[in-house]
Amino acid sequence: MRLKLCGIAASLALVGCGSSDDDAATTTTATTEATEVDVSTGTALNVGVLAIGSIDADSVGLGSSDLWLQDGDDSGETASARDSRCSDNGTPMNADGSRMTQESASYPQTAIYCAVAFNTGSPDSVLGAISIPGVFLCEAERAGAWDSDVDFTEAGNNVGDVTITLSTNCAEAWLIEALSDGGDGVYPLTDLTLTQLPATHGYDKKITMGVGDGPSDIYIRSSDNFIAAKSEGWAFSVDLTNNIVHYETLGESTSTSDNSSYVRRLRLRVEGELGDTGAFSSIASLQALKLEGRGVDEGWSEIVTLTGSPADGMAFNYYYEAEGFQAVEDGCSVSDCSAITRISATEAQVDTFHSNAQVDFTAHDANEGIIVFDTVDLSGNGTYDASR
Repeated sequence: MRLKLCGIAASLALVGCGSSDDDAATTTTATTEATEVDVSTGTALNVGVLAIGSIDADSVGLGSSDLWLQDGDDSGETASARDSRCSDNGTPMNADGSRMTQESASYPQTAIYCAVAFNTGSPDSVLGAISIPGVFLCEAERAGAWDSDVDFTEAGNNVGDVTITLSTNCAEAWLIEALSDGGDGVYPLTDLTLTQLPATHGYDKKITMGVGDGPSDIYIRSSDNFIAAKSEGWAFSVDLTNNIVHYETLGESTSTSDNSSYVRRLRLRVEGELGDTGAFSSIASLQALKLEGRGVDEGWSEIVTLTGSPADGMAFNYYYEAEGFQAVEDGCSVSDCSAITRISATEAQVDTFHSNAQVDFTAHDANEGIIVFDTVDLSGNGTYDASR
């Protein structure tokens, strides 16, 4: 089913594979009418990709060439042909094509940019985490897995196995090629089950499908001026009334090859003007943080925070472990960021934020509300709201 969301202002387990208690919804200065976005169940995730993908280098203060430093290493990683600021794996890169080191003045901004605005084609990046299941849902809808809302039942309608063929109808050619991995792009989706969720739930529908290692639940909402989705370890919402996008990744993954454990937490809030595709035509403010760490019992390695606006500049902080806690809290994309309230942290706050990754992941996975929050910080979880 395809519908347009509009109205008055009243109103796949994918885990990274790389090296609050309030129930109130976010409140901002509301526009008169919600943005109209043409969306269907199968394309809801693509709206999130378009919204977050409209963040560009200028949005995080990387528009000026003088932010680039030539101090990379000789790791052999090369810049992506799609965006030379990042490697294909999402590693920050220098202008000369070398890998950017943590000492680079623009490393914090570039690390956020490559994790948020660059699609690695894998769950390591925000866009990868959303776009991969988005491709499968889009193709499932095109293959006739469901025709309308009546195909979704409260008991769960198991439509069986559905075979899809990845195509540029649902994603860019480079992503289709990457997901096809040299094959023909044909995927069997096993035990596809369509569930209509109760009115008390924050989401409208749940789609369960088996791809590869096992079944994955994807929750979708495309009603009441929100487009939202979540799966294991990530969630996003697009508030069409207030033109705000929220996103969070959290959790711990374990490598099957060496049993090593890895933690990534990323939180994002973007406010601006949304167009009719769900993409931002302009960005008024952006807040983000990204934590990288080893297993929850092993310690964290770095955390980057960024806040501000393209018009006034971006203030960024960088915390890392190197013979003790190191804090760099004066990053600024313009000459003066003194008017910007930074997203700051103490060592104890970062330790807790890291060690609680699995606890917060469990709470996230069980929560029925869509994710919304007023500000990005190191609190346990974003706020979840199930109200309509």
